[in-house]
Amino acid sequence: METLVLKKEEKIDSGSVQCIRHTAIEKALEDSRRQYLAGNLSMPQTLPFIFDAQVECGITSYTSYHWEAAHYHTTTTEYAYMIAGETKYVDLSSGQEYYFREGDFYVIRKDTPYIQKSKPGCKLLFFKAPGLNDKQLMESTEAMEKWCENWETPWDGQESAKNDCKM
Repeated sequence: METLVLKKEEKIDSGSVQCIRHTAIEKALEDSRRQYLAGNLSMPQTLPFIFDAQVECGITSYTSYHWEAAHYHTTTTEYAYMIAGETKYVDLSSGQEYYFREGDFYVIRKDTPYIQKSKPGCKLLFFKAPGLNDKQLMESTEAMEKWCENWETPWDGQESAKNDCKM
């Protein structure tokens, strides 16, 4: 009643709900292809993030063709949902090439060495559990460099990148 009659502001405890607005996320992605939304981050970034010691969550957005260097994670499992666009991965331990597009969800388990390339307009939401930076870069090979040269290049001479996911 005090709030309505006296126009007194009600104190709202927002300790259990936190948010980062769409406009802030999109503005941060203008200058960086990856921004973390939540985690226990030690590296600076443009976007303020929500602290979480258990999981990392972020958005990757590629405005031009881009490839990620070969790497693997020693502890974390990465979960990803394709918001828009297309991306390809190669599981370097099996030689299997995967193709994902808007609406697909996939998981990359710990200790899986991989490389990734993405078309312009690729945007994905990812989660890493547990949330920590455990990325181990790998030495690039001639086959990796050839695959990364352009979107159309198949992995190691395979006909197609449209392989089904292992279930």
